[in-house]
Amino acid sequence: MDIKDLTIEQVEKVDACETPEEILALAREEGYELSDEEMRSISGGDWSPKEALPQCPMCGSYAILINPMPGTGCAICTCGDCRHQWTKTVLDPILPH
Repeated sequence: MDIKDLTIEQVEKVDACETPEEILALAREEGYELSDEEMRSISGGDWSPKEALPQCPMCGSYAILINPMPGTGCAICTCGDCRHQWTKTVLDPILPH
């Protein structure tokens, strides 16, 4: 469903929602079943906890050893699988964006 298909009252109700859960509850109240694509759109997309882990830029492994370099704002990262080493700084964080 497109927002242009909603009544003014429905648009006002959607605008008043502050969380994805409130939007889902409103859709249920209105008798509308959301498609998978609409669910992803409301929730901001799919997310996996694995996405928050550092990953080797060479082989993609998650087996990363991170050694902070005190006073520098940097860390030396070493892949436990391919042994690739790289440095991450505060401006280039260890965790992905």
